[in-house]
Amino acid sequence: MSSKKVLLDMGSPFSKEVQLVSFHTVSKGYWTARRGGYFEMTNIPPRVVEEIYKVASIAFSPNVSAQIFMGLMVSPPKPGDILYDQFARESKGILESLRRRAKIVTDGFNSCKTVVCQRNKAIKAVQFRDFDTVLDDSCVSQMLIAMYSFPQIRLPAGALQAAKQAGKVPDVFYCLWLCIWTERRCVPSEDTSRRRDARDHG
Repeated sequence: MSSKKVLLDMGSPFSKEVQLVSFHTVSKGYWTARRGGYFEMTNIPPRVVEEIYKVASIAFSPNVSAQIFMGLMVSPPKPGDILYDQFARESKGILESLRRRAKIVTDGFNSCKTVVCQRNKAIKAVQFRDFDTVLDDSCVSQMLIAMYSFPQIRLPAGALQAAKQAGKVPDVFYCLWLCIWTERRCVPSEDTSRRRDARDHG
């Protein structure tokens, strides 16, 4: 749901006074590898807006392909348009591919001992204004699959004890040693929105 819509639905004084900046990029839709986006400012003082425009104006403009993808994102082909059928077909194909890969990753994690990974739905859904015109209801229910997997590593008692002796939260302790042993960096759950009572896991 749009944060701006929620704000406006709250009515005055919130809709007139609460400052909100909305960001949207093509990488949140079908085209993850593309770079292009925009932001919209709501209830931001005009003087601040002027300064932001000054900073934005000295940045490099997005390349041509990014601008084309932005146009497709905010105004996708509609039924009856010459490219609608191709757009709908390619969009469904991309989403189906994402669904298959999400299942492969999730199943792979779940095959590992002491690792639990649930398939996450609707974490990174396609965000098109005319979403329903491109995908029917049955397709939508199947395609709202996350592009990220969040495995939970159940640490053994010995690791929990070692973390306690080191004065570290267990998941932080695990991440630190993983970096030391493998030079791979991962983010402990304390840096995400997970519950605090789940932090004895990686």
